[in-house]
Amino acid sequence: MDSGLSARAERVLNAETADVTQEDVANALDNQVPIMKKVLGSRHLAVFFKDVELLFEMIRDHMAKRYTRVPWHTIAAAAATLLYILNPFDLVPDFIPGLGYVDDGMVVMLAMRMVGKDLEKYKLWRQSQN
Repeated sequence: MDSGLSARAERVLNAETADVTQEDVANALDNQVPIMKKVLGSRHLAVFFKDVELLFEMIRDHMAKRYTRVPWHTIAAAAATLLYILNPFDLVPDFIPGLGYVDDGMVVMLAMRMVGKDLEKYKLWRQSQN
């Protein structure tokens, strides 16, 4: 992983997370289909399919007040990550062949590090609901 690009991706993710609003969270949920299509359509993102799907599920359960034991920062980071994937004009524009989704993959990987513990707690909660 290019450390310069990784550092920039981390700065962008942190900045975007700090600015996320309830409307942004709703926007991420409203765009689940195009985001998931983009994830499945890229070899750089497809490896994160289950993680991205879980982010959507956690946000949806949080917004429906079924799962409220998650900090706002985690929800904001998840929404920022999903909206980053949706944006074709991010650090490396998506239309650049071979490179366009590399930064998206980095952002997802960074987000998984950021919210990983809360995502694990969410998974345990979901299992307890079945």
